[in-house]
Order: sequence, then C-alpha cells, then structure tokens
Amino acid sequence: MIAQEWHSWTTLANANAYETILRERILPRLETRGIPGYRGVQVLRHMVDEAVETQDFASLRFKIILYFETVQHARTFGNFFLDIAHTAHPLLERFEPHPIHYAVAVRIDQPQGRMSHLSCDDELRHAITANLRDFAFQSAELEAGKRAAAVAVTIVHVAQQPEVYGIPFEPSWEDDAAILLTRRSARLKKHAGQWALPGGRIDQGERPEETALRELEEEVGLKLGRERIIGRLDDYTTRSGFTIKPVVIWGGRVTGLIANPDEVQAIHRIPVAEFMREDAPILQNIPESEHPVLLMPVGDSWIAAPTAAILYQFREVCILGKPTRVAHFEQPYFAWK
Repeated sequence: MIAQEWHSWTTLANANAYETILRERILPRLETRGIPGYRGVQVLRHMVDEAVETQDFASLRFKIILYFETVQHARTFGNFFLDIAHTAHPLLERFEPHPIHYAVAVRIDQPQGRMSHLSCDDELRHAITANLRDFAFQSAELEAGKRAAAVAVTIVHVAQQPEVYGIPFEPSWEDDAAILLTRRSARLKKHAGQWALPGGRIDQGERPEETALRELEEEVGLKLGRERIIGRLDDYTTRSGFTIKPVVIWGGRVTGLIANPDEVQAIHRIPVAEFMREDAPILQNIPESEHPVLLMPVGDSWIAAPTAAILYQFREVCILGKPTRVAHFEQPYFAWK
C-alpha cells in the first residue's frame, strides 16, 4: 500500500474547515466517481503550541493522507484530487500542500518463492526465519578498548496508535508487525532521551542471545525463552566504544510491557511498515567523516545510527531478503562520545 500525503502549515480554524470540506464534499464526490486503487483516508494535525491555538497564524501542521494500492495509482490521482479540492470551496485555495509518497506496507515475492508481509503472524515469522537462515552475518573482531554489547530487535504487534506524531494508523492495523524501541531515560549520563533498542553490555560468560533476552526483560518487562530467537544481524562498532551484536527475536502478540524507570523513559511499538518508506534511509554527509550518517525517518522525526543502521539492515535482510551491509555507515557527531 502507498500513502500519498498532502501537508501544509495553517491555522486551527482553517484546519477544522478543511477537514469538514474534505469529508462532507470532496470525498463523497470522488467516491461516487470511483477512484482507481483508492483504499482510504486519514487526517492528522499537530499544534506547535497549544497555548496559542486560537491565534490566527499558521501554528498547526495539517495532513491529508490518502492510501492507494500502488504508487502509480497515487500519482495519477494526485493532481485530480487537488483540482477537485480547490473547486470545492474558495477557502481551499489557501491550502498549498506539498505532496510526498511513501510505502506504508509491502508484500514482496522473494526469489525463493517465499512471501514476506507485515502482519504479526506465523507467515511473517517463517519468512524472517528463512531470510536470516540464508544470511551470513558478519561478526566484528573486538577492537582494543571496545566493549561487546547486544541489542534485541524484537518483532511484536502494533496493538494501538503509535505515540509518535506523523505515523499513520487505522484500528484495523493493530495486528501489523512492529519493532520494540525505547527512549532512553533522562537520568542516564550518556545518550539520555535517545532512541534505542533494548540492550546492554555482554556479561562475562554470556552469549549475545542471552544478553538480548536478559536486557529485554530488564528494560521493558518482556520475558521470552531462547526458542523465540530467530537469528543475528551484522555486528556494528560504534564511535562511543561498543561493538553491538543485534539479535532478532520473535515477540509476537505481547501486552503488559513495563518500562524500567532507571533506564527507559518510554516504550514504543514502531510499525515495520514505517521502515519501508520510500524516503528511507536518509544519508547525510558530515565534515567529520568520509562516510555518510544513516538516519531512518519515523513519523515526522528520525532515528540515527547505530540504532537506525540496525533497523535498516533488519528491513533489508529480514523483510526484503537482501544481503545489505551497514557497518560502514556513520553515526551523528553527537553520538561519538
């Protein structure tokens, strides 16, 4: 499925009017004519400062997200939609949206004949297992002064509206697959508040898989057995002194997650579909390195490497079945310490 997003800054009063016109005038007219490949619509808004929401200036970001079967359907319909919108009401002539397209779901035929899709079910688990079985992960030699760590790349179901602005959601998507991510506690001395996968240092005598399961329970209260381990992704050595060993784990339909306040500020279930966007990954050149920084867009924000690099490789290897490597991608300069 492809999302065609139209977004613009506007006022609260205009946003209310836009939505009313959209739902009462435009969509009924379009649906009676028939829209090739059309699958639904979502309206989102984000107020920059709720204290000034009554003021008459563009303090609100307004989005119309239309869903189509293919990007061809979306692009064909785009100009037609805008023309209809402008003729439906004079107010909409002031709405000057900027369209973007990105994938919100995929169903891909693998070369081996397997299917990979985005529901959190046995079909997805088997597809990921098969892709990881065919993938020869690269283990990095621990450099002098570096410490080994493991992170859990855990697949669960979305369950509810993600608490990240800009991520599309419909109630029927609650069974879609998601990855467990956290925001690090503000109490931590390093990398406070940053996006992270549950994980930590590998204790003496531990295997990476054991560390990932232990940290998953300690950070978010999710206790799983070794039978839930699906496989490994490439090691990733960070500028801050760690060699991270990502472990892919099947969580399935889990509830009752509890954040450890000493380590975790918030727990997020980010839909796997969000990592399939056409604008991902973002590669950013920095003067401090010859390699580009890798970012993964999430809603209206982004996640930086090393977490982003691991998520990108999960997408490429586990979902798309591609042997993509990521160890060469850089981290933002602020993450070097």
